[in-house]
Amino acid sequence: MKPDKARELFSDYLENSLDAGLKQAFERALQGDPQLNAEYESFASMITSFDTMRDEEIAVPTDLHETISRRLDKHVWDEKQTAKSGGFFKNWRMTLLGSAAVVAIFATVIAFTQNGKDTVREAGTIPGIRKVDSPTTADFGVKDGQVFLSAKSAKPTAVEVTNIENGEQLGEFNVNGTLNSPLSNDSENAKLLQVKFSEESEPLLIVLPGKTQLDAAAGEGSVLELAKAISDTYRTPMIIRLKDRNAMVNWDFTEVGDVTELASYLQGMNLSYSLREDNLVVLSDNN
Repeated sequence: MKPDKARELFSDYLENSLDAGLKQAFERALQGDPQLNAEYESFASMITSFDTMRDEEIAVPTDLHETISRRLDKHVWDEKQTAKSGGFFKNWRMTLLGSAAVVAIFATVIAFTQNGKDTVREAGTIPGIRKVDSPTTADFGVKDGQVFLSAKSAKPTAVEVTNIENGEQLGEFNVNGTLNSPLSNDSENAKLLQVKFSEESEPLLIVLPGKTQLDAAAGEGSVLELAKAISDTYRTPMIIRLKDRNAMVNWDFTEVGDVTELASYLQGMNLSYSLREDNLVVLSDNN
């Protein structure tokens, strides 16, 4: 993906509204271009700060009425002093200016007091800036061979990790800022994990290989079972980004060699097997 195209997707990615294919391409662009990644981080920070400003309250001074009265009294006094040295037309001009000042100040008072007895009003949304709810952004990563979940949220957000196959809850976190949590699988075979956030967002899926390399190179089942078979056979963690996770497939990669050959084999099943720069594999729809 070209940098200009990626910049057009900053808002959609921040709002988590990109489809799986575009999201994957966008993330690859960020990982391969440090300057572009820095621009996105700056953009996300700016939008978050605007959203924070929207919720700030503006306090009305308690002595507003007294301050206005003092200024009006001074203005009347200045007019009287000026009237001693001016003629009819000068006095008439000053009277109009004084009336305009009173109207302007009175309008200000109405703006601050039109909400009844309230002395505080909420700041308005900044014109031209689309309101953003500061959604949680999250992804998986690998560092020194360890898979981890990385998440960032500007507001407290509950994160739940479950085993898809039996619904067992494996962990629960509260993100309020940045989270980097290692993920592991102590069982013998591969395990499918789902990461779900409290806000309305698409769950994240990842398969982690078990402690033992198993022979699962041939079989049939759903694409999720295929993902487990790949993880068991090739001993690799894998992010799952599939629209139809219940689609049934048959596989036999007993004659398939390395990962490059496996990627070609899966293309025939309309699946994409791609390797990110951090050596984490992504299994997605081939479209």
